[in-house]
Amino acid sequence: MSMKKQFLLLSFALCTVYVSFSANPWRWQNPLPQGNGLFAGKVIDAQTYVSVGAYGTVIRSANQGADWSICSPVVYEFLYGVDFKSSTSGTAVGEKGLIINTTDQGAHWTQVASPVSAGLWSVRYADASTGYACGEGGAILKTTNGGVSWSAQVSGTGNHLFSIWFVDAQTGWVVGDNGAILKTTNGGVTWVSQTSGTTKMLRSVQFLDAQNGFVAGYSGTVLKTTNGGTTWTELPHYLGSNLFSVYFIDPNTGFAGGSGENFISTTDGGATWVVHQGAAEGGCWTMISFS
Repeated sequence: MSMKKQFLLLSFALCTVYVSFSANPWRWQNPLPQGNGLFAGKVIDAQTYVSVGAYGTVIRSANQGADWSICSPVVYEFLYGVDFKSSTSGTAVGEKGLIINTTDQGAHWTQVASPVSAGLWSVRYADASTGYACGEGGAILKTTNGGVSWSAQVSGTGNHLFSIWFVDAQTGWVVGDNGAILKTTNGGVTWVSQTSGTTKMLRSVQFLDAQNGFVAGYSGTVLKTTNGGTTWTELPHYLGSNLFSVYFIDPNTGFAGGSGENFISTTDGGATWVVHQGAAEGGCWTMISFS
């Protein structure tokens, strides 16, 4: 399968024209299926993909992106993060502490109560019951009932937090402003700051297992750890633009993308990178693989 087929690049077009989903006869004509910015996405299975974005936008494909449908909006705030705990049920988060849930692969959504009013940027399920979200002002939330209710945790930082990742219900990381990386090994009861070696804004974190992880951020920053974050190594810079997303298939093969049209790939664990010309004018916000 080709790289083009295997990966979807979600972009936020700086020149995009926005419309609200009001009950009127106007419909998107170009671009199709709609033109609002897309900020996050999740592969549910080998065929199905859900993406969320500006003004409550939710779009879904059931054939690896060949065709897209616009799902009924329940809110009109920006949605910044989405994750699924099963093949049908998931959660999206966004502006003003917004949390919405779906039980039908994103076709319909229901808003649930949030313990914070700060914007939420990322959500991640560790299992069918346990999930976490993070956002502005150091906000970290946790659910133990599959997203029905959420409680706030004490992160110990005031930095905005943009990305969260858990390898199991107890062990996870969150990254954000000023090079912030925090880790928990007790389900978020306590969060411990790790030394990133940078003050750049960090926008994306991914771990393949409890030891091997990657972080991407501003000014082309990519960090790597092989010991659970005890130490982080800054990898060679191949792009000077801000990186919003990092995604590794295995310890050697990975991708990173962000502002501008280009994205980068590596087949040697980040020791060297290849720059690819992209087609997204506003940049790439997330990179997803259909397995």
